[in-house]
Formats: sequence, structure tokens, C-alpha cells
Amino acid sequence: MITITLKSFLEDSSLRFVKNSWYGYDLCPATWNYIFSLNLLSAQLGWTWTITNIIWKDLWLILNTWLMQARTEQTPFRDVCVAAVFRLLGMPWEVQLSVIYATHDLPATLKQL
Repeated sequence: MITITLKSFLEDSSLRFVKNSWYGYDLCPATWNYIFSLNLLSAQLGWTWTITNIIWKDLWLILNTWLMQARTEQTPFRDVCVAAVFRLLGMPWEVQLSVIYATHDLPATLKQL
């Protein structure tokens, strides 16, 4: 069920960022539904299973692939999906933003070196 939900989440073209009066841009309600569903399913299987089968095998692959793609590309993983993955990993909002900004700027800095 987790694999099907994760695959559906990554392929859902309706996911987007929406303007939020408190946070600037936030995830749309459909994205939050995927996040809550994946959190609930993972909680049922426990932390050890989740880190071994979902985080290491799927989520880190998504983040690594996203980091390596050019900023103008949105394939194979869109920014909204990556933002949701950061939320799935449970980091505080400020840390998520810092990581996103750092990973976005890092490839450009490395190219200049």
C-alpha cells in the first residue's frame, strides 16, 4: 500500500504549491493528503521497517536525483514532490527551507569552481 501511494504521489500532476497568508507558499491539500496517508501507513509498520524500506530505498533516491537534475528540469521529480518528501522526513519547517535553499544553490556554486 505504501509503494502504491508513493508512486501515485510522484505521478500526480495536480500537486502544486499554493499561496498561504502565513507561510508564503505551501503544499496544496492533495499533497498534504498524500503526506498524512504515508505517515499513517508507515506508523503501522514501525520505524525500523520504514527507514529500511522507504527512506533508504525510495526517499533518499528521490532527493539525490532531484539534487543532480538541472534547476530548469522538473523531471523525473518535481519540486513540489521533493518539498513533500522533506515534510515526510519530519524536519522542522525552518530546517526544510534551509536544506532546500542550500541544495538549490550548491550545484551552481560547484559549477563556478
